[in-house]
Amino acid sequence: MVGTSHDDDNNDAPSSSSFSLSSWSPSLVALVSGGVGGACSVLIGHPLDLVKVQMQTTSTSSRPGKSSHTIRGMLAETLKTGGIVGPNGIFRGLAPPLLTVVPTTAVAFWGYDVGRRLVLHYDGTREEGGDGGGMGWWKTSTTNTATSTPVAAPPPPSSPRPLTTAEVCVAGAISAVPTTLIVAPTERIKCLLQVQQDIGKGGGGGRDTERRRRIYSGTFDCTRGVYREGGLRSLYRGTGMTFVRGMPGTMAYFAAYEYAKDGIASLQRRGGIMDDDVYDDVVFVVVRSQSPPPPPSTFAILIAGGFAGIAYWAVGIPIIADVLKSRYQTAPIGKYPGGYVDVYRSLIREDGYAGLFKGFRPAMMRAIPASMARSIGMEVTRRILE
Repeated sequence: MVGTSHDDDNNDAPSSSSFSLSSWSPSLVALVSGGVGGACSVLIGHPLDLVKVQMQTTSTSSRPGKSSHTIRGMLAETLKTGGIVGPNGIFRGLAPPLLTVVPTTAVAFWGYDVGRRLVLHYDGTREEGGDGGGMGWWKTSTTNTATSTPVAAPPPPSSPRPLTTAEVCVAGAISAVPTTLIVAPTERIKCLLQVQQDIGKGGGGGRDTERRRRIYSGTFDCTRGVYREGGLRSLYRGTGMTFVRGMPGTMAYFAAYEYAKDGIASLQRRGGIMDDDVYDDVVFVVVRSQSPPPPPSTFAILIAGGFAGIAYWAVGIPIIADVLKSRYQTAPIGKYPGGYVDVYRSLIREDGYAGLFKGFRPAMMRAIPASMARSIGMEVTRRILE
């Protein structure tokens, strides 16, 4: 067509970059990247998670012999009797967390992202490079020495300022609320599948053993059985301790992760801070880093992830709550009529106060590789999507 320009058509058409996930919503990027990171974490850490749950749900008297209480002994026994895969294998109970890992971990990081935005929203006076004293990446000022009048400087970027450690903890606590709604039933099914081999062997004795002797054929069979036993209330059994475990652990996790990642990244960026150049009567003070810093290196992400995983369990409360949760979720209905108080009394009576920290060693051993895998998977996916 003569006289018709294609420029208007091209201008009206959206560019290919507008279809990127980052242009849709930053929260969507956090959701997807968190899901990928969670899948990596589950695959790497599940064998040690199996040992942790077995240690927590069995008393010392029910496992005679020293080797049956060690991590190596329990892994060797599981591999010998059940192999790697299968209903009695070392990866039994993997399906529930793997099937829900995308919503679980994604919601955790999405909740953290929402928490960060809420913190910044209620503290909107301090933006990066603004008047509130934020740590801006671009601080450029020019002054005429003859008149002492400021010269206009380029505007600061609109990216939000870094959060303080306390604010990171608040954002982490917020993320624990929606995450618990997904984690609680997942943990219930996973723990039942992980301990059913021991139950089938008759551990514990008496009427409770007969009621718990049934071996579930898989995840869906276990879910149906638990639901028929007591509906949603049965599926969500142990939700209280799941939240008590998750809130302080998540606060410590995100605080340690951000602190370690930013600290290592700043060491890697460290160099000259600023240059003073005098031209005629005008002094230009220009910070070298006139743009946001590059993303953290793979090394920084790995170290930060391992550090965060250790911090999750090192605060103490999560492992105590995890022991009580695991025992309560795997016990037959009616065994603990007093709830967590009865679980606590029974645990102290059988194993003493040391029983409150059962499974601490495999939890710490699992934390480093699993958290590193989660961090790498999350950060790599985020960079691809952004």
